[in-house]
Amino acid sequence: MTKLDLDANLHGTVEVPGDKSISHRAIIFSSIGEGTAKVENCLLSDDVLATIDAFKSMGVNITIQGKNVIIEGVGLYGLKEPSKPIDCGNSGTTCRLLTGLLSMQAFKSMLVGDASLSVRPMKRVTLPLKQMGAKINTSMNGTLPIEILPAKLNKTPINYKLEIPSAQIFTSLLLASLYCNDASNIHCDNNFRDHTQRFFKFLNIPLSYNNHTYTTQPIKNFTNQDLKVPGDFSSASFFIVLGVLTSDKGIIIKNVNLNPTRDALIGMLKKMGADITINHLSDSSYCEPVADILCKKSALKGSEFSFPETAIAIDEIPILAIACAFAEGLSIINNIAELRVKESDRISAISKNLNSINIQTSENHDSLTVFGGKIQSGTIKTYRDHRIAMSFLIASLVAKTKFEFDDIEIIKTSFPNFFETLELIYE
Repeated sequence: MTKLDLDANLHGTVEVPGDKSISHRAIIFSSIGEGTAKVENCLLSDDVLATIDAFKSMGVNITIQGKNVIIEGVGLYGLKEPSKPIDCGNSGTTCRLLTGLLSMQAFKSMLVGDASLSVRPMKRVTLPLKQMGAKINTSMNGTLPIEILPAKLNKTPINYKLEIPSAQIFTSLLLASLYCNDASNIHCDNNFRDHTQRFFKFLNIPLSYNNHTYTTQPIKNFTNQDLKVPGDFSSASFFIVLGVLTSDKGIIIKNVNLNPTRDALIGMLKKMGADITINHLSDSSYCEPVADILCKKSALKGSEFSFPETAIAIDEIPILAIACAFAEGLSIINNIAELRVKESDRISAISKNLNSINIQTSENHDSLTVFGGKIQSGTIKTYRDHRIAMSFLIASLVAKTKFEFDDIEIIKTSFPNFFETLELIYE
């Protein structure tokens, strides 16, 4: 932060790290597939490293070579019992997806995490897994630590209605279903990220969707394939908003994943009047849409946002709120209760921090109202939440006002080279 000139002009071209959701899944699927897989442009943040370390502890040979990760898969039934609890750090993805996978193994395991992860709800995953016969013990509050006992020999297929539109819960159940003795059915609408479905298709793992129901079939194994991870849209979102609020010449973010279950922020910003252009749209190495995004300075006007766009953009709501703070008039962001149980209570964190820098807000259980205004210097409490930290760093740069932050190291959980990337667009 100290290297950045608040009075500089911003323009240029950047690339963001590999997609975090896809990187997690690439590590997981490649570890339980057969053969060696090369994962190019894998995100090597603290969260993904937690997933890598978890599989290393279960006997998977994983080698990091620059931005690439080489994984020697052990097959569906090749994982070994870890010698100590698996530390998921701050990563909810690591914890929830591994809960599903480990619940079907023949060995005992335990999942732990940091203080933030240890208060996040896990019953949403453990309860449906118990319907499949999983033996799982949690704390009194249904949170970490999670103890997973060896699974029974005959694993019960699940017939489950997904009440919470969550890719993490869905993926956890799909991973468990791979070990069942018959077809499993998960009833849901397609209103969450579909990276896991794309992995099933890419790896030729049976998965069908009909009449709001996903059906999996038992398999013995699958064969690994190499893949290249596209740039993370959530990481790109900070530069999209920075470009829209500051850059006359424009900022280009290259090779960004534009999966339609991820990119709602672009439409939301355009609704506010943002000048955003999509160029060179193509498919990545396993059918994820990838493109370059050009963002130019725009006069934004307040708007109202609701489901399903807010569900798709749930991780981008903090940076959207920053855009709203600089917009003319009132903005209302509805149907975002899920933000209450992220790395922090993000609705409260956004509201309190905006109020501390002279932006008026109001909140209720599942919505946030932001009144556009003039930002002043203040102190930002990140609540050890990487997206809160990065969003308010962007606000500081746009306002050309220094904020005091209680913690910016947490950014490394998702975007290790955030500051180095910022420096590329300052002249």
